[in-house]
Amino acid sequence: MPTLHRHNQQSISTLMTAQQLSEVFGVHTNTIWRWVDQDRFPKPVRVSRKIVRFRAEDVQEFLRTRAA
Repeated sequence: MPTLHRHNQQSISTLMTAQQLSEVFGVHTNTIWRWVDQDRFPKPVRVSRKIVRFRAEDVQEFLRTRAA
């Protein structure tokens, strides 16, 4: 899982939690993590030792490729 470095702080505003994504997709957070494990969803980034987030642009790209 990639790690977000300090010099990349502008990306913080474009990060989403699994909870936020579960609300957007109308599924349980466990489903989001299952999709990640099955390589059916973008991989998250590790913001810190305990914080993991998804890049909004990765999710948008995922949606674009699914719609095509």
